[in-house]
Amino acid sequence: MTCRSHYWIRNSKVIWAEVMSRTQIDRGRESDRQMKEEYFAGGNSKEPVRKRLIENLISFVMSIFRK
Repeated sequence: MTCRSHYWIRNSKVIWAEVMSRTQIDRGRESDRQMKEEYFAGGNSKEPVRKRLIENLISFVMSIFRK
């Protein structure tokens, strides 16, 4: 993948996301893979999945406001 451009359009303005390193991208993909695997395995508790989802969301939102 060569693009790696992520942005939102709010009030007719482009808001660019933080540039992510290859390590950050790979880490995010691995986290997503693990969460999907746990979810579809139907384990006893979804708490670890929810916790990681919340942590990832917080990290993502914080990256937007670092600019």
